[in-house]
Amino acid sequence: MGGRGGGEEEEGVVDGGRHHLRHEQRLNVFGGEEDDRDEGWRRWSVLVATVWIQALTGTNFDFSAYSSALKSSLGVSQEALNCLATASDLGKALGWSSGLALLHMPLHAVLMLSAAMGLAAYAAQYYCLVFAGGADAGASSSVAVPYPLVFLFCLIAGCSICWFNTVCFVLCIRSFSASSRSLALSLSISFNGLSAAFYTLFANALSPFSPAVYLLLNAILPLAVSVLALPAILLCHKNEGHIQSAPGHDGRVFLGLYILAFITGIYLVVFGSFTATSSTAWVILTATPHQSDGVQCHDAKAKGEPGAGQGPPGDAR
Repeated sequence: MGGRGGGEEEEGVVDGGRHHLRHEQRLNVFGGEEDDRDEGWRRWSVLVATVWIQALTGTNFDFSAYSSALKSSLGVSQEALNCLATASDLGKALGWSSGLALLHMPLHAVLMLSAAMGLAAYAAQYYCLVFAGGADAGASSSVAVPYPLVFLFCLIAGCSICWFNTVCFVLCIRSFSASSRSLALSLSISFNGLSAAFYTLFANALSPFSPAVYLLLNAILPLAVSVLALPAILLCHKNEGHIQSAPGHDGRVFLGLYILAFITGIYLVVFGSFTATSSTAWVILTATPHQSDGVQCHDAKAKGEPGAGQGPPGDAR
């Protein structure tokens, strides 16, 4: 009797251990799925942030829209104006400074410093155009800005663009594995070419016949998009060590995003080029953000997560 009772007791201990181990395995599986899901939302949110940063920080593309007015305001020759355009490109040669900044500052601080540089540089140029020598500025109220100082402003503006690019590159590197990193980088960079179309639409929506509005937008929009992208960037990991491998559905998601990027480009270039009224420009700008909302939706559909046409797990209704 004693031996049988001892055997039953041992079997109960073994069964309890198996049940406990099975329960822990189940928790690990569900916990791992939740971690993967959170990681997926985090990196796609970072990608959306980099896309919008790139789309609204190509501020040197609209120089031709206000260059004639700036030339008249400063009273300089065409050669001097060409030097200002060159200064914007020359500022990008100082882009290595963004790498030095990242060695001593967090990524979000470098982003906000980039926005501050652009704000200061373009706000100063806006002052030169509107107050320092414009036709509407009286001689007593206007203060002439030396040409070398304007050259410096253009140099800083070009440098800020390179800083934005560096931030976007680092975000993609930290958020995606080596196999899909090039796809994320190329997708982000492709939207930089749409900056001119975006700024033209914004200018037409606000003041179609004012060249100065481009400088105002160049100063404000990069700062605004940096502030809006800040929450997603704060979720980004500090290094890429957490990345193991790319999920199998990443290829399908990127294919959908490339198609979406192509449609967005055609939409902005074709419809934006025929925009002559502010009301039409506002309609196009209102519709454009909805096209970029497909990033999270593509990811959810590829994973089969709730919200992608399915009910909650285990819900048979």
